[in-house]
Amino acid sequence: MTRVLKFLVILLVLLVAVFFLGAPLLPDRVQVTREVDIGRPAIQVFAVVNDLGHFNDWSPWYDLDPDAHYRLEGPERGEGATLHWAGNDAVGSGRLRIVESQAPVRVRMEVGFDGFPVPAQSILQIDARDDGSRVSWSFETRLEGAVARWFGLLMPRWIGTDYDKGLARLRVLLESQPEPDFGDLRVEEGTVDGMDVIVTTTDEAAQDDPAANAGVLGGMYGRLLAFAAAGGLEIAGHPLTFTDDPAVTPWRFRAALPVRFAAGVAPEDGVELVRVPGGRALFLEHVGPHEGLAAAMAKLDAWAVAHGLRRGGPVRAVYISDPAETPAEELVTRIIYPLAE
Repeated sequence: MTRVLKFLVILLVLLVAVFFLGAPLLPDRVQVTREVDIGRPAIQVFAVVNDLGHFNDWSPWYDLDPDAHYRLEGPERGEGATLHWAGNDAVGSGRLRIVESQAPVRVRMEVGFDGFPVPAQSILQIDARDDGSRVSWSFETRLEGAVARWFGLLMPRWIGTDYDKGLARLRVLLESQPEPDFGDLRVEEGTVDGMDVIVTTTDEAAQDDPAANAGVLGGMYGRLLAFAAAGGLEIAGHPLTFTDDPAVTPWRFRAALPVRFAAGVAPEDGVELVRVPGGRALFLEHVGPHEGLAAAMAKLDAWAVAHGLRRGGPVRAVYISDPAETPAEELVTRIIYPLAE
């Protein structure tokens, strides 16, 4: 019994020595990469992986805890978009934040797990191919301490399996969507002048319900006209709307009227005076019923991303035609898409 006990003690000491003395010889970083071919263009892939609102549609971990709590912070897509999660032991808790967004080729995210001081990097690289895209998903992190370095030996198997599952889901999700077609868009790039406007607070309407849409807009423009008349403001252009996210349903927007400001006019509840800056922009003339504007703005947004352009502010819809005097199929609306500098 004494010999056995001595042997076990010696074995334990040797294992501890190997654990701590061997750890410095192990890699201090780990990188895991998996790939998949997807039969969709790079821009379509980028639009999905760059939007954290879609992350759980293809995440390999969502099924581990369908009751986990998720919270989006900041923009839904692009740099700064952040997804917080908290769930069971299988998914833990932490945050996923987009720190680099290069349309349509690369999205880099920082992954912070609660209880772990060193964040990891999750990178999606999208390479265009003749028949679609090749998507590479990589995980990179530093390994600090002996325990982390030994566990690093197992990470390629654990994480690689999850990444294979996530990429397979991403392929199914994307290949179930129609391919984007920009053949009917006539987009021009130029500059837009700055202007002064009076603008309402944000409201919403259903673009596919013309009567409700007209009622909401009519009430907003009536309020703006009354404000302009009370303040002695001269209307200086066509009515317009500002849309912060053209892909959101129902349509959320602010109504505005260009004006020449008069001194001493103060904002009131629901209406304010704003200086809209000028700069580079995309222009699209939409001819037809106003119900088609939401789809046109969303398509222009996709077109911009496909060409590596970033939006620099709300999308404007300038109503050139008066719907009271012009047939619906002949209505002209100018869509202005400001570009980030």
